[in-house]
Amino acid sequence: MTMKKIIKSIVGLFAAIIIAFGLYYWSVINSNGTEKISYIEPETDYESFSDIVQHPDLKGKVIYVDYWHTACSPCLEEFQHLPQLKENFKEYSDLVFLYLGKDRSVPGEKFRWKRMIERKHLTGDHYFLTNAKYDKIWFETVKEPSRIT
Repeated sequence: MTMKKIIKSIVGLFAAIIIAFGLYYWSVINSNGTEKISYIEPETDYESFSDIVQHPDLKGKVIYVDYWHTACSPCLEEFQHLPQLKENFKEYSDLVFLYLGKDRSVPGEKFRWKRMIERKHLTGDHYFLTNAKYDKIWFETVKEPSRIT
């Protein structure tokens, strides 16, 4: 095999890998969730927690709220306990799990966020918030400055 053919083969392989990853990235970013995973992505952003709980999936429900982001080790460790927690509360049909994700302004963060939701099987409703909105809603509900960075 000549050097030219080897280089063409390597370039072709890299191009195939890049295309495959691009398609995977696109499919994750554009995912609408599953039967048990729902993304709350309205056309206009919610400005407050009160606005979020008016969403049709949440309105009139008891809401378990989980604040997290992809680089928060304690957040990720707690996910292992969610199946047991959900099992303990399965009899409560009006209970919904709302996960508020923080955009850390890192390229590809929304991709990592959605991929982690699917990998960790985080069933429930998910809303991806900008840093400012996350901090505002955190303070609105927890009443102290955010300690999750």
